[in-house]
Amino acid sequence: MDTNSKSLFQLMRFNILNSAKMNWENTPFSPAYIYAWDSGVYPAFNDGADWHKSFVDQFEVSEKEVVELGKFLDKKWLAKSAISFYELEDHYEVSHSTETGWDRGKLLISCRYMYLNRMFDNSFWSALIENGKCPTEAFSICQKLEKSDIYFV
Repeated sequence: MDTNSKSLFQLMRFNILNSAKMNWENTPFSPAYIYAWDSGVYPAFNDGADWHKSFVDQFEVSEKEVVELGKFLDKKWLAKSAISFYELEDHYEVSHSTETGWDRGKLLISCRYMYLNRMFDNSFWSALIENGKCPTEAFSICQKLEKSDIYFV
């Protein structure tokens, strides 16, 4: 990734996050879109905005990864087949291999992006973060995005 592309990405990221923080109650951005830019998840399910499309290679969680995870979770949801976070980690071989490209952190932020984007229903998300079937940090998936959650790092 060249320095100019990275600089433009960081400038766009700052503008979106700063705009949201400065006018939190009336921001034109959805919580999911703000969170995606803040956490480094490609906002694949935000078709209404296109500021991210020029920076497809700059996000930590790629478009391909987000879309694939979304399709997998959608199949589970449509089949009414609950999945726990630990089962999701097993599916992506998080503790066994790094070949899949997934780790716990990427799964957490990707799931939170989808939750904030109102994908699936509450029973689906409740099953994913059921106590005893997920790590403690997975409880953050279903939390409302607050202004104080946005960091400029």
